[in-house]
Amino acid sequence: MNKFKAFILLTRPLNSLIAIFVVFVALRIAGCFTFSDFFIASLAVVLLSSFANSMNDLMDYKVDKAAHPKRPLPSGTLNSKEAAVFTIVLFILTLVVSFAVNRNSRIIFFVILVLVISYNLYFKRIAFLGNLIVSIILGGAFIFAGSICDNVKAEIIPFFFALLYNLARELVKDAEDSEKEAEYGYRTLPVVLGINGTKAILTFYNAVILLYAVIVYFLAYRSTIYLAIITVVSVITLAASALSRNFTFLSLLYKILMIPVLIAIWIGGVR
Repeated sequence: MNKFKAFILLTRPLNSLIAIFVVFVALRIAGCFTFSDFFIASLAVVLLSSFANSMNDLMDYKVDKAAHPKRPLPSGTLNSKEAAVFTIVLFILTLVVSFAVNRNSRIIFFVILVLVISYNLYFKRIAFLGNLIVSIILGGAFIFAGSICDNVKAEIIPFFFALLYNLARELVKDAEDSEKEAEYGYRTLPVVLGINGTKAILTFYNAVILLYAVIVYFLAYRSTIYLAIITVVSVITLAASALSRNFTFLSLLYKILMIPVLIAIWIGGVR
């Protein structure tokens, strides 16, 4: 692996692509899509996502050395100094781009940025609270994009979808690394509850997501296509979570299924 590729991987490019799609969906739902707004919002969210992931790998170096040895830092392709400089550059670029949006959007963006830093420095080690903060950060992308055209109200339903779905996904990611994280003093839910407890919570989260989707259908998103997609996704995640103990597989599954979930929100939310 060369250094250029390593720096790209440090930013988690797939996460950036998903973030761009979130911005696209959010602006469509807000009813104010323009290319200029889409470009600025996407650039801001991609830089923030890249900074967050780079900082995360820097802070998780010891855990990743055991749990993810092929990542850029544990593999030795990048050293800590190189990753730190890269993270600082991303942070500065994130701040610079944030001044291209309106005042309200910038305030929301700064709140999300503070949550990202707080999570990486402290809260990621704490059961449930770390997952909740990450889920708020990811759902915040909808709020941020909607605020660009002063229509945050349209993003409330998508925000809670993102919050609930990412609570489940973050739980799976914690379970994937739970053995190694326990060795370094992390007190995530899988470390505290064990595998069986984690799977029970995961089943509960997925049931809540489906219940929320049905409530949203009757109160706002009167689209059978939206409801059908969310129902299929929920059945898949419920079945996979109940039957599989391979959390690496589950983590990938939840990431892939984010796309149909976003499509369903787009279909349901656009008037």
